[in-house]
Amino acid sequence: MKKLLFMISISMLYIFTASGEQISISGVDTSELLFNGTVSLYLNITDNLGETVSDISPEDLAISESIDGENYTPVDIVGFSEGVNGDKGISFLLLVDNSGSMYDRLDGKSASDYEQTRISSAVKAINSLIQSMQGSRDSTGLALFNTYYKELAPVGSNRNSVIEAMQMIEEPGKDESFTELNAAVITAAGKFTKVRGRKIIIVLSDGENYPYKPVRGEDSPQFGSELYTPDDMVQELKRNNTTLYGINFGTSRDRNLEKAVISSGGYLFEAGTREELESVYATIRQRILNEYLVEYRSGTEYAERKYVKAEIPGTGTSSEPAFYFSGTLFGKPSEKFSWYFFLSLVLVAFVIVYLVTRKQSAPAEKAELEVTDFSGATQMFSVDSQKTIIGSSESNDVTVVNSEGGAQSEATIVFDEKKSAYTVVSDSEVMVNNNPVKTRVLEAGDVININGATIIFNDKDH
Repeated sequence: MKKLLFMISISMLYIFTASGEQISISGVDTSELLFNGTVSLYLNITDNLGETVSDISPEDLAISESIDGENYTPVDIVGFSEGVNGDKGISFLLLVDNSGSMYDRLDGKSASDYEQTRISSAVKAINSLIQSMQGSRDSTGLALFNTYYKELAPVGSNRNSVIEAMQMIEEPGKDESFTELNAAVITAAGKFTKVRGRKIIIVLSDGENYPYKPVRGEDSPQFGSELYTPDDMVQELKRNNTTLYGINFGTSRDRNLEKAVISSGGYLFEAGTREELESVYATIRQRILNEYLVEYRSGTEYAERKYVKAEIPGTGTSSEPAFYFSGTLFGKPSEKFSWYFFLSLVLVAFVIVYLVTRKQSAPAEKAELEVTDFSGATQMFSVDSQKTIIGSSESNDVTVVNSEGGAQSEATIVFDEKKSAYTVVSDSEVMVNNNPVKTRVLEAGDVININGATIIFNDKDH
């Protein structure tokens, strides 16, 4: 297999030290900035072989912030986590070029059958990525782009929905011969507005941005008169706290995609075969799983855009600066603070009080179990009684049978109405979040493994 080539110069991304450690900011999350003044950074810290450096502590790091990109002031670290993306899950949106050239062979020549096409390799590589997520808390969405942006599975879909959606991919017609790459990335970023946590777009394309309007001389049937630039992509990604990764999978390259990818904290990869493409997708996910999460208190000095750097003191290892919009109101940059900003704060407080009051007065929604068996089939079960029994018997509330014929386990989910809490109880040990337990109070997103099935606990009321 050919060695994967990054389309970016590593020397431009990092300052190397004698120890070979490298640090980069791969994501900035400002979702809590308006409410408590904190900013979250996702950091990659690796050695000179690209392997993640373990045993990093908050004391090993220093964060500094600037309003002009030149003069930096140290800020206080108030939170630190390792492996948080594995614990909470990653929200992916897989954005795939579905222009006519994706139905050519990998070498750019005409394909005689579907199996030779780039799109066939893309589907198989994505399927491999989806399979690698089994048992995790990751969620996925799938969208295609050419002249149009077409959503096949929304962000947050379960993995089986994405696999089924891939069967709906069809060769584009004559009116779908354009490649609205910039518009597609911006549209995809907007899908993350209501999503929290780690948010990733992986865009795969075999060409460059080729928009409808400049060629046809008329408005795009979907995007109108807008002609989106790389700066537009960066702004929308930043507004939605989303990192963009790119994959070039063809002979043509979009020179401007690199700017949006790097500015968002991602990487631009190249792949020339299906095997390389599978490896790239796996590399991206593993890199995100290896991130450290650092929360810090932002400075009080106002600026529309603030810059931030991370470093390991005493080693000379420092990241390239990242930036975020500090003058944001509901995710939209504002020119300056004004009376409507403070009015908006009052409105936010009112909405919070209303939602809390409504939640207290409304009947609690029932929890659900998302059960995926050994074959990959997924079913949803409501936890609508005080005891929900999971086991191999057909009389159980949820029936899961060990496909390998081994010992069959049984567990019960018990609802405590006074505490409004769910607890899993079993005579024998079952795995919850990869830890063997006989009893455990469940939280939303907990993963239970029993009899070869993966069960995700979803508590809608918490």
